[in-house]
This record gives sequence, structure tokens and C-alpha cells, in this order.
Amino acid sequence: MKNQQNLRRIGLLAIVLVVVGIFVISCTGGSAEPPATTKSEGVTVTTTTISQQKSGRTLMLSAEARPYQSVTLYAK
Repeated sequence: MKNQQNLRRIGLLAIVLVVVGIFVISCTGGSAEPPATTKSEGVTVTTTTISQQKSGRTLMLSAEARPYQSVTLYAK
């Protein structure tokens, strides 16, 4: 009986130590200062200007479609 109580105490102590250790590690992991950065040249990206134009394509469908009717369209 006494041996069983000692094992429970040791197990509980081990669990408490693990939890406290994880807490301490997680609290002291970050530093207060931001890491020092070095200035690099970076990546060069080419850009273009956007202009609005009329569409250059028309689409002719050879079918008759009316509202609320079902029509099957086949590719040529």
C-alpha cells in the first residue's frame, strides 16, 4: 500500500515537472529584440500597364435558346 502511494506521488511529481518545464521553455523561447536584418537587393519584377479594349472575339452559337427551355448544344 505504501509502495503504491509512493509510485503515485512520483508519477504526479513527474507530470508536474514536465508541465512546468514546458511552460518555462515556451515563455523564454522568444527574445525581446527583433532579429537583425541585412539589406538585400531583392527580386526584380517586370510590370506592365493595363489598358481597356473591346473584345476581339465573337462567339456564334447555332442553336435556339429561349427562357425556361432546355437546349442541348453540341461542339462541331
